[in-house]
Amino acid sequence: MDFFHLCEYLGEAAKVCATDHPQAWLDVQKERLKANQAAVVLDALTPFVRVDHDDDPVTACDRYLRNRLDQLDYQGRSSRSTDWIGEIESAHRYIIQKRLKLPEPGGRPIMSRRCWRSG
Repeated sequence: MDFFHLCEYLGEAAKVCATDHPQAWLDVQKERLKANQAAVVLDALTPFVRVDHDDDPVTACDRYLRNRLDQLDYQGRSSRSTDWIGEIESAHRYIIQKRLKLPEPGGRPIMSRRCWRSG
């Protein structure tokens, strides 16, 4: 699982779980995940989960983690490969988006031209 993407969920949950020091709470949870302690992270989220509110950031984070427990072997990878995976996936998302919005020589963005041609 993309560690960067998971940290986005945790970052939103941190604002609820640790209102005084969300960054410190987030840093602790990230270290726990890297040490394959997902159960401990889930325990930290549990008191704040609101089962009746699907759009709640803690509930969303809890659900995201629970649905992907089999993909959380960060300790099995070297720290170097984990860092690169997140960076590559993040760059892939933003670079392609940016390039699709660049104008072609005719002045139209690539994406709008492709949509125009297909319609």
